[in-house]
Parts: sequence; C-alpha cells; structure tokens
Amino acid sequence: MHDLEEDALGTFYDPALVRRLLAYARPQALTIVAAVGLLGIVTALQLAQPYLLKVAIDRDLVSHHGTLAGLAALAIAYVAVGAAASAILYGNTLLIQGTAQRIIQRIRQQIFDHLMSLGLAFFDRNPVGRLVTRVTNDTDALNEMYTSVLVNLFRDVFIISGTVAIMLRLDWHLALVGFTMMPLVALTTVTAQRLLRSIWRVVRVRLARLNATLAENFSGMRVIQIFNRQEHQLGEFEAINDEYFQASWSQLRISAISRPLLDFLGQVALMATLWFGGRQAMGHAVELGTLYAFTSYLRQLYNPISELAEKFNTMQAAMASSERIFMLLDTQPQVRDPDMEVHAAAAPEPPVDIPPASSPGGRVELRDVWFAYDTPEDPAEPRWVLKNVSLTVEPGQTVAFVGHTGAGKSSIMSLVARFYDVQRGQVLVDGKDVRDWRQADLRSKLGLVLQEPFLFTGSVAENILLWRATEATETGLAGQSLTADQNAARFLIEAGGDHLLAGLPAGLATEVAERGSSLSTGERQLVAFARALAARPTILILDEATASVDSHTEEILQKALERRSGEVTTLIVAHRLATVQQADRIVVLHKGQIREVGTHAELLALDGLYRKLWLLQADTEDSRAGKSPAGLAQGQYVREDGAA
Repeated sequence: MHDLEEDALGTFYDPALVRRLLAYARPQALTIVAAVGLLGIVTALQLAQPYLLKVAIDRDLVSHHGTLAGLAALAIAYVAVGAAASAILYGNTLLIQGTAQRIIQRIRQQIFDHLMSLGLAFFDRNPVGRLVTRVTNDTDALNEMYTSVLVNLFRDVFIISGTVAIMLRLDWHLALVGFTMMPLVALTTVTAQRLLRSIWRVVRVRLARLNATLAENFSGMRVIQIFNRQEHQLGEFEAINDEYFQASWSQLRISAISRPLLDFLGQVALMATLWFGGRQAMGHAVELGTLYAFTSYLRQLYNPISELAEKFNTMQAAMASSERIFMLLDTQPQVRDPDMEVHAAAAPEPPVDIPPASSPGGRVELRDVWFAYDTPEDPAEPRWVLKNVSLTVEPGQTVAFVGHTGAGKSSIMSLVARFYDVQRGQVLVDGKDVRDWRQADLRSKLGLVLQEPFLFTGSVAENILLWRATEATETGLAGQSLTADQNAARFLIEAGGDHLLAGLPAGLATEVAERGSSLSTGERQLVAFARALAARPTILILDEATASVDSHTEEILQKALERRSGEVTTLIVAHRLATVQQADRIVVLHKGQIREVGTHAELLALDGLYRKLWLLQADTEDSRAGKSPAGLAQGQYVREDGAA
C-alpha cells in the first residue's frame, strides 16, 4: 500500500484542516484585511447605484417637480460611483491575486522542500505522477480557494447583508415577497453540497492516478515500444482516463443543474416581486422608483447566493486537495538528522577502535547489520536483505563486493550513504554511527557512481560541478584561478574523459538533454565519474559503475581508479569479477550474508563460492570466444546455495 493512498482518507471537513489552511494566510493578514476593507467600499458603492436610480425615477422622472439639472447631477453621480467602484475593484483584484500567489508559492516551496527531506523508501512506495499532482494540480486548487473564497466570500456577505438591510428599509412588505424563494435556494445549495462532497474527492484521486500512469508510461517508453505494448498500455490508460472522465462528468452534471436552478428561483422571486409591487404601484402604495430599485437589489441578492454554490465547488476541490497536501507534509522522514541536544545528553561512550583524529578519513564499518526494505509497520517478519553483516574497511582501501543478484551488495552501499537505516546493528563512517551524522555532512564525504547515471538538463560542466556550478572561480593545484568550466574539465580529464572533452561540439557548455539522452551510455558514465571526483570524496562508491559501458570506457575508468588508489576509500559493487582482481579485499555475499573475504588470489585458493563464480565467468567468456571450457565440467553451474 502506498504512503499516500488516497482511497483511505478521513472525514471531509476537519476544523483543524481549515485552521492549517488559514495559517498560510496569516503572514498576509494585513494585506487581506486591506482587501476586505476595499471590498466593503466597493460593495457600498455598488449598492448605492440602484438607490440613485430610484431617486432619479421618483424625483425627476415621475414627479412633476423634477428638473433636468437634478437628473444630470444624479447621472454624473451614478457614473462617478460606478467608475470609483471599478477602479477600486481593479486594484483590489490585483491585491487579492498577488496575495494568493505568494501563499501558493510558499506552499509549493514547502512541499518540494519536504519531498527533498524524505528518504528513498518513501519514493519507492509512491508513484512520481502522484507526487507531481500534489505540487501542481492540488496547489492550483488551493489558489482558487484563496482567491475566490477566502476574500470574495466577504464581498458576498457584504452584498447580501447590505441588500437585505436596504430592501427592508425601503419596503419590508415587498422585501418579504422577494425573500420567498430563499428556503428553496437554501435547500438546493445544501443538496448540491452533499452530492458534490464525495465526488470532488473521487475526482482528485482519479486525477492523481492519471498523472501517475502518464509518468510511468513516459519513463518506460523504450520498454513499451520494444515489446510492442502500445495497444495494451493504451487500453490501461483508456480505462483510467474513462474513470477520471466519469467522475468529472458527475461533478459537472450536478453543477450544471444547481446553478440554473438557483437562477430560475431568483427569476421566480423577481417576477413575484414585480407582480406584487406592480399592484402596489398601480394603487400608488409603492413608488415606481422603489419597485425598480427592488428588482435591481433582488438580482444583486440572488447572484451572490448562486455564486456561493460555485464557491462551494471551489471549496470542495480545495479541501480534497488540502487533505492530500497535508497528508504528504505530515509524512515523517524515516531517515532524519540527529537531535543534537538529545543526542548530547544520551550519547554513549565512543568505541575504543575509533581511528585517531590525525588519521585520514574514509573508514567504514558494519557491525552486526540486519536490514530489510519492508516498512516498520509491516507486522510480518521482514524479508531480510542483509543478515548479521560485520565488516571493516580501512581508509584508502579498495574493497569489492561480489555475489549473486539480490545478495545485498547495493544495499550495503545504500546503508553507507544512509539512504536507508538499518533495523539492527550499526553502520559507522570514521568511527561515528551514520545516524549520528548530519546527512549533509555524511554525504559530503561520499562520491557515488551508479550503473545508470542520471544527468540533469543543463550543460556538461553544470552536471560535473553540480552544486558548485555557480561558483565563478576555484583555485587549482598550482594556485592558479580556474573558471567553472576549467575546473569541470580538470575533473573530466582526471576521470579519463579527454576524448569526450575533445568531441563535445560546444565543449563543456554542450547542453545535455533530459536524463542525458544526448550522450552515449559510456559518455554519461564518464561525466558521472567526473562528478563523483568533483565532490572530493573520502569514500567513493561505485555501484555497478562499469556494468553498462563498453570495454574501452571500462578500461578508462579502471585506470582512473588506479590513479586514485590509496587516496580514497573505494567500495565497488561488481558482477564482472575480472574488474575487481586488483582490489585490496573482495567480499563475497550470498543471500544477505558474508561468505568469504580475501584477495583475489586468496579466494581462488580457498576453493569456495568465489572460485566457482570466477570459473563460471571464465568458462562463459571462453565459450563466447570459441574456446573449450576450462573450469567447471560440462553442464555444471553454480546454484544459489553456492554449490557447483
């Protein structure tokens, strides 16, 4: 089940949820108060216009005492009031929209910042498309709430209350006639609210699924095309798209019924007022101007009520989105920086085997490590990936990890980088538990090269220097001042990428397409290796770094590693054993446990699992070269239990 499973949300309306939404508006409180005050002025001006027309009709048009001068004065006053209302409303709209955009900018930034703090386990369980929906569609829904509901709701309240007061003041009998449809309006609004309440949630859930499906299919387009899965994927997307359409159509049908019905009820109230008021006017019990003013005020009264229903739709969408946003923001990182105060009070005595401060950094130790990717809430016994693993790597050593797929090699690398935390035991870097390091400090010691290097959109230099790409200069080895491009070139050459540097059409300023697709796999790997070197790590992690590159690039990377030998601690995950023969030690893992440790020669002499793996790979390479198998007997192979 995903962390952000959206079918299992709580109650729709939660006062605490509303308070959290309003908390984001608190820093803009003065601006919002000013906007509300301006809306009050605009409302007063708009309510004054029908009254001015009433005076013009009763005093200057119907009455025998009317004058053209008086009518002209009222006309000028009417236009002036309208112009003032329009000008204030224009400025107020900019004020409201700007305030809402600042609030949404803050929320969007907070969501992204929070996502950056979550560990890889969170992203393992949540589709990318769903997270994109949180940052884009759901924040847009909140924007509508802040602009259309939070402030303009006051305008509707001002209009309704002011209109009711004026109508009662002019003629309370006529006002009661105009209010006859109010109970039906309230009933229609409440019914629409109840129907739309659950539908809006379904719309948001299915939109998130739609985005997740899109992201997954776009990322896996190569696999889809090579296996001719277009029709199948199209069918799956069609089903999900149809679900979203049906939910949206249900919402639209209800909205399409409620708004015209509210308009119709307003028209009925208007006709009832005209009929009753017309009879009164014929008997001279009601002035004609008053009757006209009533028709104008009735339209002003029922329009905001109809708009309240639309604002409710906006509020429905915002509440459904805010549930998901706060669910995300309330997700606690499983990998956290230590609480320094608590840690200082409860810190254990340091182990006696911590290297002295004067010794070089890069010491890695695993102590009785047990690790599983299962969530801690899973009541079942975890599927242990590592079991009781203990190992020490001294500074400057090169240690290779080999074994079958799923043996736990890459998991050890992830634990050293603290992408995940162990369930039992300890992982120590330079004598300090990785859980006691600040994550930024720990990872500043590390350089990482993966089997599938990830490059960002930008220049080659920016991908190499990454976080230091904006620095103007840096001092080189001889004390000379180096530009960012020169510095990036230095690391690329150090990684063995001389030929790549010479072949780039625009040098290091060459733009890299999304995910580095404009470069070959080998070129991407050279850039990734240069990026790792640019971090000046004391621990270099190579997780199948040469598995997907050609033999020439592999040789280049091997030579670059040899030049760094002894300078940094190097942890290598490899399937091709020929690439790790020169390692100081080779660790053989099998089913999450360390089976053998030693040099290449020692492990071959041991005649254990490593030797069988070595002979199997040698036989495979001999067979590809057309040679007779020199290792295992024909038909013999290495089983997962390590036997031949």
